[in-house]
Amino acid sequence: MVAFFRNTLYGAIIGLTFIVPGMSGSTMAVMLGIYDEIIESISSMLKNWRSLLFLAPLGIGALLGVYSFAGVVKWALSDYVLAANFLFVGLMVGSIPLIYAYATRGAEHIGDKGAREKTSITSIVVCVVAFLIMMAMLLISPDETGQASEIALTTSFIIKLFLVSFIAAGTMVIPGISGALMFVIFGVYGALMTAVHNLDFAVLIPAVVGAFLGLLVGARIINMLLTRWERQTYWGILGLVAGSIIGLLVTNIPFMGLNVHMTIALITLVVGIAIGAVFGYFAMRKADKPES
Repeated sequence: MVAFFRNTLYGAIIGLTFIVPGMSGSTMAVMLGIYDEIIESISSMLKNWRSLLFLAPLGIGALLGVYSFAGVVKWALSDYVLAANFLFVGLMVGSIPLIYAYATRGAEHIGDKGAREKTSITSIVVCVVAFLIMMAMLLISPDETGQASEIALTTSFIIKLFLVSFIAAGTMVIPGISGALMFVIFGVYGALMTAVHNLDFAVLIPAVVGAFLGLLVGARIINMLLTRWERQTYWGILGLVAGSIIGLLVTNIPFMGLNVHMTIALITLVVGIAIGAVFGYFAMRKADKPES
């Protein structure tokens, strides 16, 4: 029973980080010391039902964490859109050193500053291409990057939400990568948080199906990319993050001005950078320590 409540609490903590752009739920699992057990349990779930005894309380806690925080996110994006988006920007900026460390050192040597390798031209090209893709998305659909909380339930939106959920679930199993950041990058974050808060199953069902398939299939694709082209994959993610930061800033230019809202936004920006940087620092410190 103690283990059940402990894992439920761990799940709630991980669930909170799942929906905060720039913070990685997998990295939090590493810091809590249960990442390897989670991956092993997911991998053996279809063969060994006892894995569910470990995964079930984690899942319950994660759902509670996501649902409890979704209302806060919806409120912030509705009443304090500038401050909320600047907080997201800060979290992303603060997470860049951790992603850069993965890109230059690799996952096995994330905590070793001396393991940094010379960056290849291919990695730079991948980063630039990913960045340009984000800029192109901003030009093609500039209204989508603002993370509006209103939902236009169209066929194209449902398909987009399914695909983004697939990608997000596939990437969120990688330490250092934020699943929520994928929703921000593709402009559906605010709408999804509104759906979670309102329990809008017309939106949640395609998202859940996409996320489930993403865990089963997307994670395999991501792992293949990391196995064959680890540094290039992280450089591509770094380009997407940089493009998303600019996208959020450009989208919020109409709201900017020397007023109380801008002052609060600047404070949340600094707070976000600090949280992201501290999160990354402890993640790398955790990776420095050999497992017992």
